[in-house]
Amino acid sequence: MRRLSLVFRTMSLLSTVGVFAACGRTPLDGAIGDGCSTNADCPAGEHCDATSCVANTEPACGVAQACNNGSCASTEGAFEPTENPTYLAPGQHVFTSILIAAGITVYVKGDGNASGTLELFSQGPIVVNGTIDLSGGPGTEGSSVEDNTITGIAGAGGFTGEPYQSGVPSSPCEFVAGNPGLLGTGPLGSAGTCSVTTSTNCNYNSQLLFTAPVATYGGGAGVHTGYRAYGSGGGGPAGGAPGALCPPYVASIGIENDCSGVAGGGGALNGNGGQAGHAFYDGIAGTLGQTQCPGDYQGVPQSCVGGGGGGSIGVNAANDLGVFNTFQTGSGGGGGSADYLNRPSGSGTSGGGGGGGALRLATNSLIAINGQLLANGGPGADAFEGTDINAGCAPQPGAAGGGGSGGVIYLSAPNIAVGNAAIISAAGGDGGRASPNASGGSGGNGGMGRIRLSVNPSFCSLAGNFNPPLAAGCAEANQVGSAYVGACS
Repeated sequence: MRRLSLVFRTMSLLSTVGVFAACGRTPLDGAIGDGCSTNADCPAGEHCDATSCVANTEPACGVAQACNNGSCASTEGAFEPTENPTYLAPGQHVFTSILIAAGITVYVKGDGNASGTLELFSQGPIVVNGTIDLSGGPGTEGSSVEDNTITGIAGAGGFTGEPYQSGVPSSPCEFVAGNPGLLGTGPLGSAGTCSVTTSTNCNYNSQLLFTAPVATYGGGAGVHTGYRAYGSGGGGPAGGAPGALCPPYVASIGIENDCSGVAGGGGALNGNGGQAGHAFYDGIAGTLGQTQCPGDYQGVPQSCVGGGGGGSIGVNAANDLGVFNTFQTGSGGGGGSADYLNRPSGSGTSGGGGGGGALRLATNSLIAINGQLLANGGPGADAFEGTDINAGCAPQPGAAGGGGSGGVIYLSAPNIAVGNAAIISAAGGDGGRASPNASGGSGGNGGMGRIRLSVNPSFCSLAGNFNPPLAAGCAEANQVGSAYVGACS
């Protein structure tokens, strides 16, 4: 009761607001979003519900119920978590009130079509003094022990919308692909042209060529092999592509064969970032580099290492900053690629970060944020450093993973108050750093995500740190690279 009274005390300090028909609708109200008329448009004894007038018949409902057009509907009661961290299943939740105290972090956990997505609707106020974090998970770094490729590990891709869980570690095994990231929505990466060995049985691939398996919407995986190999592209609406590689060489020992890697979701080509048609939202391409040491035979150049591209929200989301039709998660970054065939001892490349999740908070009352709302893209893992030319370049350096794109954060209420210390962020994840023992191989940064606010300008107070930033405070705004603010009443 003390917590609930604090919620209403906070609400009264900010302002006293009645029920507004267009802002903060919940599933119990019959429609989610904006655009309906006000109660003043209805005759006496009726009120506005979505776009029509209905009678003001409200029966006495139970503690964990809410009135819905004259009938009682169940909710999940008050959401006031005390365990840190707290995990919610993905998808929609309807509460009577929400209070997330300072020091409490709420994550989403689960799979399926709604994975990485969290929609919290409340019949009463929503107060967040702690954190709701739907950021993408980080990629993991490729590794090797001294010059022994058998004991190395390929980098794994980060999960979409679940930062508490990085990519599932890959098995230590020679000639394998890493584990791709999971969760999220949108297309998977496309299949590469080369067969893939398993990460558990250490099967030898007679083609001597490898690509990582497609990412299941999350960040792309790296590879661990002594041969020419591509990581996988990130999944999602516009995932980053796997790292690029140098053209096949012609040496005294013959012609090197080639194959294509696994393209990113949305069709990004090797090394490129996912595209959205706007520089703010495009993923950045990874860099192509070479290690310091020459090949083992005449005509074989230094090992090529290519960083994965960054993920993007994609064209459809970039053209829908108001989030009318594209409430969806971000995209993963691509995994690193490398060509170690006929060079000093090989190594492993790193995985891309997962895309940011999709978070919606809606109430017909008050949203007060003094903590953090996060849907950032996960960072790509740094490249495995390897050794320099003075140490014989064994093992060789690897390549880094690309960062995941930001997701989306949507707040809808007649009264929104964001405090000075608050952070609301859907930033893209950083690409991983290249090895100091190679000329390149860094991952590209993920593109920016989206923030959407629906609020009555008369009851709006926005401070804190927004990423993407506010264009004009509480004023209506629809600008590329800024948070979208829509007025409702």
